[in-house]
Amino acid sequence: MFHSLKHTLIAALAIGLVISFSDSDAAAEKRLVMLKIKGDRNSRIGKSLRRMLDNEHKILDGSTYELAAEKMDATRLIPRNIRKVASKIEADGVLAGRLRRRRGRYELKLLVLEGRSGKAIKVLTVRLRRRRLSRRMRRAIVKRLLGAIDELAIVENADSAIKEEDGVGKSMRKSDAMKDDEIGEDTVSDDKADKADKDDSPSVEKSATAPAKKPSDALWVAAGMSVVNRKLSFTVNPDLAEPPAGYSGPMAPGVYIEAEAFPLAMDGKRKDALANLGFGFTLDKVMSIKTILADPNGGMNVNLPTVQTQWGASVKYRYKVNAKATVLFRVGYNRSRFTVDRSGLEMGQVLDLPNTNYTYYDPGLTVRYKTSPKLTLEADARGLLITNAGEIQTPEQYGSAKVTGFEGGAVIRYKVKPRIVLNIGARYTAIGYDFNGDGTQTNARDNDPNTKDVGGALDTYLRGQVSLGYLF
Repeated sequence: MFHSLKHTLIAALAIGLVISFSDSDAAAEKRLVMLKIKGDRNSRIGKSLRRMLDNEHKILDGSTYELAAEKMDATRLIPRNIRKVASKIEADGVLAGRLRRRRGRYELKLLVLEGRSGKAIKVLTVRLRRRRLSRRMRRAIVKRLLGAIDELAIVENADSAIKEEDGVGKSMRKSDAMKDDEIGEDTVSDDKADKADKDDSPSVEKSATAPAKKPSDALWVAAGMSVVNRKLSFTVNPDLAEPPAGYSGPMAPGVYIEAEAFPLAMDGKRKDALANLGFGFTLDKVMSIKTILADPNGGMNVNLPTVQTQWGASVKYRYKVNAKATVLFRVGYNRSRFTVDRSGLEMGQVLDLPNTNYTYYDPGLTVRYKTSPKLTLEADARGLLITNAGEIQTPEQYGSAKVTGFEGGAVIRYKVKPRIVLNIGARYTAIGYDFNGDGTQTNARDNDPNTKDVGGALDTYLRGQVSLGYLF
């Protein structure tokens, strides 16, 4: 009997220890990532819930998850991706949500996703009259969320979590989902969602925070306005009585179009080297500009219509250094034209300004750095391999020359909406000439062809642009 009582006491003690450890594990502080709630203006609802949840558990900022997911190429909210990212940042769970207007009221859906399994263990639907939560509503929501968070398994080993099977696969079956808690603003709502609402209930893959097609940087276009200022100056013999007039133009307004595409990366599935091969296109056309020929005798000036445009197409290869930095190697084919229509000149009037029509290649390097999920800084530098400069190099003008060029620019890209990006940029282009001395305007400006009057020239362009881009 003594031995029987002894064994009974030991068994009871063991069961008590198991229950104790189980309860302490469930009640332990969990690490929860809180993603931004879609439709929550100024994050008012998200911030209020976070403050209350943070009293019981460790709440991680959503950007921590997003940056890790982008680096691991696991941005879609599917079980395998959730397990990978949660294991990487040691998060026991993820809280995602969406707020939208339905039938004259607001509907807030919240999902608690388990980090170790990647499955949704709680789907909470809240019906509201206004786009905010009362104190009573916050307490009711947090009470239900805490119950689900306490059930989260603690993520301990990243490798074991990633090696687990996917279970239900990419989307959660209705039988695996928790039933929704329907909460009214003032009282608990007894009405059930109709069939349309049930069919629209969020799954792990197609939830409000993970749309079926996420905006991608593999294809985007931008259009907007630009201003261009051109200056052309000459290096001349200081004793020359009539040096070239050169050109100093106004800040001329224009239209600006830009596009970039990485065709094999558009579906988000290919990760090989060819997926990083892409193409670019730019167009900058001045809409209104006139070249003024002043009358040396004080008469009427002559306004001559002028065409100024630049366009280019390029091949690019991008290399993602990490989640924030990307380097692009590129080479492009470009045309840049500045032509003055001289048909309005009268007999004896001469415009001392050569037309230019550049053709060139521009191998270069572009660096993009994402300072935050919304803000990206970009800088690039290019060398200009000029194959033709147009009329300025004809024998009647300045003749043959050694022509070299450089171009550099910077752009600030701010994501206004998930697919809309505001771009503000500036570019500087410099093209230099070293004349060989075989042109009429190079040697004969002083009526003495045996001396070199003009040694070189510098043609510069300063551009600024503001545009809106769309991510496909």
